[in-house]
Amino acid sequence: EMLRSLVGSEMCIRDRINDGSSDYGVYHFSNSGVASWFDFAKAIFELKNVDIQVNPISTREYPTPAARPKYSVMDKTKVVNNLNFQIPYWRNSLEKMLKEI
Repeated sequence: EMLRSLVGSEMCIRDRINDGSSDYGVYHFSNSGVASWFDFAKAIFELKNVDIQVNPISTREYPTPAARPKYSVMDKTKVVNNLNFQIPYWRNSLEKMLKEI
């Protein structure tokens, strides 16, 4: 069972930025789009053609010691505007990465 109520942006490290830019500062980066932990787990099994049922659960059903935000999608405006970088969609990058491992 996987959480459906915590949503964020997944990141494939191969989509990192390495263009020699001189624009300094903190840059938030993850792939484009949003996914819950449930969406991410389900996509992995689908892309690997694993026939398994993944059941969504709520955060109440999955207590953790640390409080987690329900929506933790990063603002990547600075990456797009300053570095002129088109950020790949998370599922496309996931599919590409899964083919490589």
